[in-house]
Amino acid sequence: MLYRLGAGQGRERGKKRYRRESGYVGEQMRDHGEREARRIIRSGLRLAKIGPGELKSLPKGDWRKRVIGLMVRRHTTVKVGWVAKELVMGIPTRAGRLTSHPPTKGKWESDWKAAAKLLRELEKDYKKAENLD
Repeated sequence: MLYRLGAGQGRERGKKRYRRESGYVGEQMRDHGEREARRIIRSGLRLAKIGPGELKSLPKGDWRKRVIGLMVRRHTTVKVGWVAKELVMGIPTRAGRLTSHPPTKGKWESDWKAAAKLLRELEKDYKKAENLD
């Protein structure tokens, strides 16, 4: 049975396992993802000019929280529930829906231009920090 799933060959569905590519396994991978996610959140809060204590007072679906959550989900392995808790976005299902699409005119209402700009700034900041590592 394990062989059929690819475990006998070190593969999952025809792709190399993440463990072999990154060197991380289990809890190490989770810790690395959380550390990276926290760095993205700090960067996002700084660029969006939001204090850490202000997250609770903002609406759960605030466009700035959505952009930061989108970045975290794009670049880390943390679960949606973790993102929902850290950004105070309510239940994971809703947070997952809110952070799954990039800013576009229809889905982000009137804030889509500002959200797209913040996303570009966050991506630039992320790439700069990635090059420093």
